[in-house]
Amino acid sequence: MKEFQVLRSLGLASWAALRYGLEENWVSFEDVSTYAADVLAEEREDADDRAVRLAVYDFEGKEEALDLCSQLGKLNNEDTDPEKILKTWILVRLTAIEENWEDSEEKIDKIGEAYASLEYPEEMCFCSRYGTYKTDNTGQILSVRMGPPLYESRRLINELSEELAAVRNQ
Repeated sequence: MKEFQVLRSLGLASWAALRYGLEENWVSFEDVSTYAADVLAEEREDADDRAVRLAVYDFEGKEEALDLCSQLGKLNNEDTDPEKILKTWILVRLTAIEENWEDSEEKIDKIGEAYASLEYPEEMCFCSRYGTYKTDNTGQILSVRMGPPLYESRRLINELSEELAAVRNQ
């Protein structure tokens, strides 16, 4: 399952999340267009001419598409908290890996790639084969990995699913 499909299946699709995903090349213009078409079909408040432009590819390149996503997110009063959006994408990327790869070693490699592409978020450090403990800036050990990387990945998927569901239901 592609990241966009996972994002939608988790109920986490938003203009802010799509903007971040488009910026990082995790979602395509086609994914943004599909989301825009769905917004228009649902006749949501953010179904205006900017959504139409995204739905029919009436924009000049990536920068304009990113700008339109930002404008629509503001119009829809979406939460643009960078930490929440990052957590959304950590959850999406880990879930996509969990669903798309059977082999444990391949999963661990893909998790490592996701960890790097997300710029090494602290939440994922134990999901990497190399992250065995967390330290503070003095070198003091704060916590130690409890299980192998795939165990930690599943634990983080569950933790973020609960956290983001709670935020979504507020």
